[in-house]
Amino acid sequence: MERLSGDESALLAPSIEMELGGQALERWPRELFVTAEHATQALNYFLEHGKQDPALEWIRIDGFPRETVWEGREGREAWERVNRPKSDC
Repeated sequence: MERLSGDESALLAPSIEMELGGQALERWPRELFVTAEHATQALNYFLEHGKQDPALEWIRIDGFPRETVWEGREGREAWERVNRPKSDC
């Protein structure tokens, strides 16, 4: 069985920043990300069969550790003020 997202118990600390449609910035575990080949396999199977490929392991969106960096407009603006590169000042 190929691993698409990994075993929840084997996930490391969240480290990859993911912006969720401008609503929040979170950090997700690196192990959730896969090669283009695996992503293509998963997408093609879904488009052909209308469901997840059972040959791949899946983790629910609420089944892995994550950190919220900011949430909402005020949170984003406050984070940007603190984390703006010095050249932008």
